[in-house]
Amino acid sequence: MAAITSSSAWWTLLFLCLPVSASQIQINITANLGDRVILPCNTSSKYGALEWSRVGMNDSVYLYKDGQLYKEGQDPSYKNRVELMNGSLSVIISDVRINDTGTYECLVAPKSRRNLQSKTLQLINTINLTVEPGNNKDEGDKRTGHIGLISVLVAVVVVGFVI
Repeated sequence: MAAITSSSAWWTLLFLCLPVSASQIQINITANLGDRVILPCNTSSKYGALEWSRVGMNDSVYLYKDGQLYKEGQDPSYKNRVELMNGSLSVIISDVRINDTGTYECLVAPKSRRNLQSKTLQLINTINLTVEPGNNKDEGDKRTGHIGLISVLVAVVVVGFVI
């Protein structure tokens, strides 16, 4: 399981400690390909429904209503990769992809209104997620291993010529 990036963990701690008022917050998060990333969201008001959407997409990234995830309206590229963090409105996206780069919105519907009509949704915050290719640790280890093997071979050849 990939580790959660430190920058996203820091933002999550901040959001979990400080309830957000009616004003919107915008956060920039950078993650490496394959990471697990937390998109933080928190509000002090009671909510009846939660939607995480990505600007420019028709389907939701995550839709939670009546105590359950609604998979019918979830974009197929996020299925089985997004989960709600316990105790907050934050979500975790696993195995992030380059195509996950974009602007995400955390929207809630007041507890008194469980329908998700756009006029009832309240924008809590906006996350700008950038996913970078990063360094794949396994590939780096393989390259280092090859360099080590080449160094040994060069040393053997040099010692062979000296003797």
